[in-house]
Amino acid sequence: MEHCSFGGVGVLRGVFLRISCQGAVIGAAKTSRQQPFRHAEVAVAAPQGTNNVLVLSGNAEDTLYIIADAMMTIGNNNVIAGNGNPVLFISPGLARLLVEQGFPTRRSVQEYLHRHARIPVDRFPSQEIVPSKPMANRTVIDGKVCVVREPEDLLVVVTGGPEPYHTTYCASIGDCKAVTRAVTY
Repeated sequence: MEHCSFGGVGVLRGVFLRISCQGAVIGAAKTSRQQPFRHAEVAVAAPQGTNNVLVLSGNAEDTLYIIADAMMTIGNNNVIAGNGNPVLFISPGLARLLVEQGFPTRRSVQEYLHRHARIPVDRFPSQEIVPSKPMANRTVIDGKVCVVREPEDLLVVVTGGPEPYHTTYCASIGDCKAVTRAVTY
C-alpha cells in the first residue's frame, strides 16, 4: 500500500479507500514496477472503535506486551462474542523495530499477541455478560480467555509514518469476520 490515513480517505494509486469505525478498508496490493497497477485485494473489517497504544521504550517485546494488555478488555465485542477479526495498525517504524528485534514476520507478531492477550476467566463476572454469547463460545486455554481464537484472526496492518511509537488497536464488532475481495480497475 503506498499511502493510507486513519479516519479519512487513503489513496492507493488512484483508488480511494475510506477508513472508518463502521468498516475499515485495510487493503494491500501487490504490483510490479514493470506492469501498470490494475489489480488489488481489499479487505473490509468491522472494528468497534480505536484504541491508541503509545510505547516509547524502543523495545519490541515490551511494545508487544503493552499492545497485548491493551487488547484485553472484557467489554470488547470480540471478547464477549468469542470471535471476530480485530485489527492492529502498526507503523512502518514499529514493523522495522519488530523485525530487527526478533519478530520477523506478521505471523510471529500474531502468535505473540495470541499467547499474551488472554484474560483470566476469574476476571469475568459470574453471570454471563450477554446470555446469547456464553463463555463456551470463547477459546479458553489454561484458564484464560483468548482475545482471538487463532493467531491469524488478528489482522495486522502496516501503515502510517516512520516512527515506532503509535499503534492503533481496533476490537471487532461482535463476531464480524473480515471479507477480502479482488479488485480490478
